Amino acid sequence: MTAPVAGLSDRDLQILLRERAEILRQSAVEGEKGETVSFLWFSLGQERYALELSYLIETGRLAEIRYVPGAPDHAPGVLNLRGELVPALNLRPLLGLEAKPLPKELPVFLVLIFQGQKFAVAVDGTGEVVHLPIKTLKALPLSLTPAQAQFAKGEALLENCPLTLLDAEKILTAVFPDSQRA
Repeated sequence: MTAPVAGLSDRDLQILLRERAEILRQSAVEGEKGETVSFLWFSLGQERYALELSYLIETGRLAEIRYVPGAPDHAPGVLNLRGELVPALNLRPLLGLEAKPLPKELPVFLVLIFQGQKFAVAVDGTGEVVHLPIKTLKALPLSLTPAQAQFAKGEALLENCPLTLLDAEKILTAVFPDSQRA
């Protein structure tokens, strides 16, 4: 029997370790081809995250949220993006970060697309586009909370700071399960 890690049961720890081993296996196989992947990094509080460019349509500034009564904390309302209503997402509750409601006017946001549906993700700031060789991506550290690990693909170092690479598909299908189509 192993000692509990970060409040995980033995069973949950085994599942988490198997998932991370699979990520490492896939990264090693893909990395042999010399492929790179492109991300845009952004900040939420003191943490740095990144999303693959293949999901990113644009970045935006200063958009007003229309709150939907009874909506969950992670999807509190919609933005009017040039006449199109786009769900607004707050990743903080999903990633286990300090709860902080979204302001009425978002200073910075990312617009993502998944299966034809657009989503606006509130962020504290954006960085630059980074192109990383797949073989340099690292497995997730055990120090991540289960909430963070659930939506993460891997980790990289950017300017000697850890950068958690998020899985946009996992996030969007968790937030909007009806968006999964066969």
